[in-house]
Amino acid sequence: MALNKQDQTSIRDYLLGHLNDAEQETLEERLMVEDDLFEELEISKGELIEQYVSGELPQTEKSWFEQHYLASPEGQESLTFAIALGQHASAKPKPQPRNWIERVAAVILQPPWVAATAAAVVLALMIPMSFFFRRSSEYIATGPTLAPSMVNRGTPVLPANVIIPSGATKLKINLSLPQGIPSFVGFHADLDNRTEIQRVDAKFDANSVSVVIPVTQLPRGEYSLRLIGITQAGEEKPIPFNYLFNID
Repeated sequence: MALNKQDQTSIRDYLLGHLNDAEQETLEERLMVEDDLFEELEISKGELIEQYVSGELPQTEKSWFEQHYLASPEGQESLTFAIALGQHASAKPKPQPRNWIERVAAVILQPPWVAATAAAVVLALMIPMSFFFRRSSEYIATGPTLAPSMVNRGTPVLPANVIIPSGATKLKINLSLPQGIPSFVGFHADLDNRTEIQRVDAKFDANSVSVVIPVTQLPRGEYSLRLIGITQAGEEKPIPFNYLFNID
């Protein structure tokens, strides 16, 4: 499906940190399944690198780009490669089209410090990397939103199936809060894998809680998440609901 102007703008805004949490989450979910959007992401990364090198980015966007994408291993490699190729191009104002082998050979013929850096980048580019910049060092995959089920309820509840994308380091799952529970100022979350219970990070936002779980804690199998509410006085009160999911 062809992308529209809004999609292209959203990708750029995503790479420059202009999206809010909800917009970012929606875009990340689409990136997992839409090839055209993923391709546009990769194109936009290259365009922003070029604009950064040429000094075309506004200062506020430049600062955010430096602190986020360019601070990642992928960003550093892309920037180094762009600079190396840019220096080579500046020596020949009107270069003829070259294939990949010719371009690599041309870069290696640069001065020693450039050649060493460019060669390292070329080798790095041969290693499969995550498909968007946050995943180069920490790729947080977004899972489903889970509904609560009553603990020990007689009617069985089928767990939601979750497939963790390749390269993910953490899994984010949203938990819908049941109606009628007391007002809490925050939450803890416990992950139960039927063998042990581990505390995981939980973030409270309006009517839902999101948890972020390291992938190393999620081998294949069935899991249950339980929430513990934190009152204004700092007391912890378990909520009698489970959130069930299955890692395929």
